[in-house]
Amino acid sequence: MDEDLAALFKLVDSHIKGNSDSKDDQFKRFLCTLEKKYEKQKEFIRNLGCNAHVGLEEDEMADALIPGDLLSSAEKYKAVKTTANGDCLYNAASLTLVGNESYATLLRLLVALELVLNADFYVQHPKCTYFPAGGRHPNTVFSLCLTNSSNKVFHDTEHDKKFAILSEAWVASKPKEWSGYFHLKALATVLARPVFSSYPNCQTWIRDFLHGIIYPQMATFSVEPVFLLWSREGSDNRPGAWYEPNHSVPLYSAEASEGIDALKKEDLPKTLVRDEKKTKPVSTNAANMASPQVLSQLSKGEEKNKTSNYEESRVRKFHNASTQMSSTHIHTLMSSRQMVLSNQCSAMHVHSWQRRHLVQTYQRKVEQKSLRLKS
Repeated sequence: MDEDLAALFKLVDSHIKGNSDSKDDQFKRFLCTLEKKYEKQKEFIRNLGCNAHVGLEEDEMADALIPGDLLSSAEKYKAVKTTANGDCLYNAASLTLVGNESYATLLRLLVALELVLNADFYVQHPKCTYFPAGGRHPNTVFSLCLTNSSNKVFHDTEHDKKFAILSEAWVASKPKEWSGYFHLKALATVLARPVFSSYPNCQTWIRDFLHGIIYPQMATFSVEPVFLLWSREGSDNRPGAWYEPNHSVPLYSAEASEGIDALKKEDLPKTLVRDEKKTKPVSTNAANMASPQVLSQLSKGEEKNKTSNYEESRVRKFHNASTQMSSTHIHTLMSSRQMVLSNQCSAMHVHSWQRRHLVQTYQRKVEQKSLRLKS
């Protein structure tokens, strides 16, 4: 994946500087090959939830910057600590998907591809086209969305917007390089879900433009948005200066977190609630989910074997827990157990077809146990 990202960076850089038609054909063939190569990975991340970061280490400084006019002003939101290494936008998105930052490189590559392949769409992006700029020139609004290097390209090429978008793809294909608003727009399409761009409260037209929901370009997408905050790492001692973000962190609803804790402790039968003191924290990703590199090489046989081992382990534990239960108790517990399993699979990002298979398997095992007890 790192090699593909480096190759994309080199070709985009060469394309921006200008080359012959033969090189242009080579560039297009490479893009098509790369898009096809990562098609399954893109589909996979689009099927993930976006709440894996709930309950992770809190960023108290970012908490103070969270505005009060998000989608639901009645809810309180919390920020999650994110590594500030130039990849913070992709680190933040990865945290929402899998609970850690292992997918940052994959997301950076997919965003770069999205910008190159659909440059014409981003030149006329609805957010730039329909924003009531209050008398500001359209080029000023477009320039605000660009990173510093792409903004220079935009002015050096006499406001060539397509070249500026290609420059943003160049930025996206360079590891540890800061991202801008166009990368946020492309990320929404990569994830196939809305991204809520959360900008701290400040009295500027910039905030009016950057704060709000960004929709992906496809017609059908998930309705559950990802909340990302334009945060800041370190202090800013410039007197009278406008707020200048230099970091991105994911947000989650505090009420949602409390609801998950209540579900674990109150809504489930006591026989299914494990003692927190005796239970080690579940690894956010490493123990439950393959990394992008492993995912691309994982065969169907290995995936089936992984699911089967997990299923057998869970069936064994449930069988031991239910050996002393009556038939009536088992039937009462069955629906609750299915709910627990479904929630666990969702938290561990198991595919929907695997989740259905596991729940059906548990139901079958419980029924068989019930028949044996009756006899």
